[in-house]
Amino acid sequence: MVDRIKTLQNHFGYSATQMSEVLGVPKATMSHIFSGRNKPSLDFVMKILASFPTISGDWLLLGHGDMIRTETIDFKASSLEDVLDQCKNANSDVSKIIAFYENGTFKEF
Repeated sequence: MVDRIKTLQNHFGYSATQMSEVLGVPKATMSHIFSGRNKPSLDFVMKILASFPTISGDWLLLGHGDMIRTETIDFKASSLEDVLDQCKNANSDVSKIIAFYENGTFKEF
């Protein structure tokens, strides 16, 4: 898994320090994982998946499939509310929708 975390880091062009800032972990955590001293914890993996929502959990955890998830939902809408309505109507099992913005913020619906 460490090799995949390094691949992820390189893909986004982050240094170890930048990666630790994005994930909200101490720099020492990154250093210990990359050196093999510590294995990534569940909390650490969850921070990666929350910080990089396009990353496939199967790829990160097991090395299966592609790094970037390819499933998408194509909606034609003029507003975020239209997208939310269409998504909720498309699948009755939808319990929460999270919009991730380019500035790093998000909003739950």
